[in-house]
Amino acid sequence: MSLLPNSKVLSPLVWFGRNSMILMVTHLPIGVAVATGILEMILPNPNDFGFLFYSYTFVALTICLVVEYIFVKVINRKFRFLLGHID
Repeated sequence: MSLLPNSKVLSPLVWFGRNSMILMVTHLPIGVAVATGILEMILPNPNDFGFLFYSYTFVALTICLVVEYIFVKVINRKFRFLLGHID
């Protein structure tokens, strides 16, 4: 990571880049499904492309990022063998 400076702004991007394999595998089948399932229990899905639709999408993204963060932490701690690590 010598090309990227050590800054607080870029550290989330570096973390997501380092764990991109886990994120690609779990993003659609688990992360998005859980996020939209949680969100549909709370709010109805808007049909028009107005402010409500974009705020709904932003909340779904936020829930998805939280769910994906939890999955990455669990896989990195308990299931490292799935990534090819032999401990």
